Amino acid sequence: MSLKKTTLTYIILSIFAMTNAKPVHVSEVLLKKGKLSASITTSYINLKKINSIVLPTEFQTKNGDFITIPTYIGNKYIREDYVDGLLTIKYGFSDKFEIYGAIDMFASNITANINNSVTSEKNTGINTAYIGLRYQIKQENDTPALLVGISSDFYSKEKIRKKTYVNHFESYRISVNTFYTIDPIVFSLKASYGINLPKEFDKQNIVIGNMLTIAPEIYFAVNPSISFNWGLKYHYHGKSTINKQIRSSYSEISYTAGVSYALSSVDTIGLQVEVSNIPSKAKNTISMTISHKF
Repeated sequence: MSLKKTTLTYIILSIFAMTNAKPVHVSEVLLKKGKLSASITTSYINLKKINSIVLPTEFQTKNGDFITIPTYIGNKYIREDYVDGLLTIKYGFSDKFEIYGAIDMFASNITANINNSVTSEKNTGINTAYIGLRYQIKQENDTPALLVGISSDFYSKEKIRKKTYVNHFESYRISVNTFYTIDPIVFSLKASYGINLPKEFDKQNIVIGNMLTIAPEIYFAVNPSISFNWGLKYHYHGKSTINKQIRSSYSEISYTAGVSYALSSVDTIGLQVEVSNIPSKAKNTISMTISHKF
């Protein structure tokens, strides 16, 4: 069964499950003061790209972390099978403020067609590592809650014309999250804006466009242990240039769906799928997240 059919089947079953829903309170978004949590997300991403300049592709995991697939720039058709592992550690400094860090590891198999010449390449290693903080400006009451965050990649790598380059603190992301609960439904809106600084590689000036993501979602609690979510995600990638000559930008809408199950009061497992398809790029993603609170 294709990932699109699987997603559609999941959504139908999710709606059907509403008939036996029980009201529950929303889980805590931030950690309590002095608490620590760890999560591991394993993802499989299938990409097909046709573009004169191939830009980074982002994927947001169920717990809000971002995965950025390494950059490949040049005139080529790319098919990529990508397995990703993301380890995230969070610590609550107060009930409203937390700090987090993450390291992202990957294995990929890439088939590229460059001017009718087919090549194949396999890569493994660390993709990115980043740190960030999140603060709750407003708690939920009669009006929605509001949280803001900022993060930066203190290590990232990009592959340009078969050469790999390592960067430090050259990408930043600002995020906003608001949600409102009408038990057993939570309406959520997440937005993020990624800023990329200009880079110099082999005397070439490369500017990777800034990225905007807006994601409205609906969460539905079947019972205190199980919840479903589904939504849309709009992604815009600004113009990118190489020596101010090659320019490219794109926008896309993807469809997301997921389910979470609380194994205990401190352990949770979640499954998430995302599907998108535009003329220059098709992306299918499935991921599983396991988290534990200490």
